[in-house]
Amino acid sequence: MLRQKKEGLKKYTKITIGKADDVLDSNGIDILSFKEAQIKAHEHIDALLNQSHKTTVEYASIHYMNWFKENRKSVRETQNTIDAHILPYFGQKLISELTTKEIKSWHQKLAASAARKRSSRFSAQQYSNQPDTDSQKRSRRATANRILTVLKAILNKAFQDEMINDDLPWRRVKPF
Repeated sequence: MLRQKKEGLKKYTKITIGKADDVLDSNGIDILSFKEAQIKAHEHIDALLNQSHKTTVEYASIHYMNWFKENRKSVRETQNTIDAHILPYFGQKLISELTTKEIKSWHQKLAASAARKRSSRFSAQQYSNQPDTDSQKRSRRATANRILTVLKAILNKAFQDEMINDDLPWRRVKPF
């Protein structure tokens, strides 16, 4: 049995990797000697660590939305934000490869871009004019900050659930 304690929780996660060779002889598959059990436990831990390097933003957003549906109310709005602004830019990107510079650049582009208009799902997306006045620019920055908050929530949830090992790249990005 492999026990893993997650950070911030008092309980262990238990994973059965095989039975002890107390009664039956070890076969190396489901009945393990102490040494074989240690090797299998190390292989399992290595696989978990390697998995964290293969987590994409899209996978993390699905994981986040599964949690979000159970614990929050604004599911549709959050899913629309993810689909419209986050996945087109970061969807297939590995979280381990995200950089602070890349996130800041995306955040700046969101604030400088024209606002999206409501449009039919059967027609092409329409946009309003580029922000000209201070009020329009402030409004676009506020929208960009809300979208950044959703991205950070997705990435923080992945970090808390040990899907990734480092949260520094997005912690450095500050709202306007």
